Amino acid sequence: MKDAFWQYDPELGWANRPGAQGIYHRLACDTLVKFNSRGVRGPEYGYERAPNTYRILFLGDSGMVAHEVEDQYIFVRVVERELRKKGYAVEIINGATRGYGTDQLLIWLRREGIKYKPDLVIYRYTVSDRLENITIHRAFRPYGKSYFYVTEDGSLAQGGVPVPKFPWHEHCTVGKDGTVIRAWPSVFTGAMYIVRDQVLCRSALGTGMLALASELPSVKASIKNARLAKVPYHSYDENRINSYEYRLALALTKEMKRVCDENQIRFIVFPGGRSRFGYQLSKDMGMPNLSMYDAFRDRVADGPRWHVRLDSHMNEYGHRVYGEMLTEMLIERGVIPLDSLPTLSAKMPADPHGGAKPDRLQ
Repeated sequence: MKDAFWQYDPELGWANRPGAQGIYHRLACDTLVKFNSRGVRGPEYGYERAPNTYRILFLGDSGMVAHEVEDQYIFVRVVERELRKKGYAVEIINGATRGYGTDQLLIWLRREGIKYKPDLVIYRYTVSDRLENITIHRAFRPYGKSYFYVTEDGSLAQGGVPVPKFPWHEHCTVGKDGTVIRAWPSVFTGAMYIVRDQVLCRSALGTGMLALASELPSVKASIKNARLAKVPYHSYDENRINSYEYRLALALTKEMKRVCDENQIRFIVFPGGRSRFGYQLSKDMGMPNLSMYDAFRDRVADGPRWHVRLDSHMNEYGHRVYGEMLTEMLIERGVIPLDSLPTLSAKMPADPHGGAKPDRLQ
């Protein structure tokens, strides 16, 4: 699977493979995933945008690149479609890659994202970003990455370029002073990874057993309660907010904003999921709280399943609801300035996918 959708990058560690397409096999989905010629999920938008077009660049990780659903169902595409239905000429670039943290998104923004000349960059901070930013290589993953750390004077420093090849069983993180910390999982942990990745995720027997287990009433209730936990979003653990991980996340996010400011691009960060760090990032950067977690939780609580079975990633229904709610929130909070948006012309379809059914492999 690693060679189907990703390729080695000497600075990022891994990147979406341009022009890649294939079936993404997971426990509860077999999805056609396609990347355009620049390694982006979505239409073949050029760096030079069309005249009288408002362009938004979204930055995120697996929840946004969304291998679990076809491209036209991803929430960023729903936002694009909803805005066009309202009569506005909007293009959205999906600048997400599975497994990326704030650090890799910053590199991608510098190298690739600004080439699209967006009017607005929206970074969706998720709960996993805090650890991804200090993790250089996860044991049993094919790729490692470079890393950033905060120096004594508060500036960012980068190391680990070019990214070396890591032993498959080695787990590496970066310390406060840029020191690489290496560890090796136990034999039991290694065996569990192998069972998960090679048996449960890739065999019909393993998938069938988990599918049956997921339909047990007790398992369904546990998953639903975990997904819709009532977390006090506006409270947070002072020790974690004052931690080095938070200082690093804040420094990386501020650098994102600096890059955008330098290129006359508006920048917004908002928390995705149950991320207290994301809420605090918005607050510390003087940005409005754009959290939708409570509202989304209430909207889907009594509806159909909104996430992939035995997985926290959204399914088609979840993406549709999330995208529609996000569109309205961005408008209500004034993030998207409707009064200055160009109107849709005959050359730009209201639906970027033309209302087509999911693509077939070509």
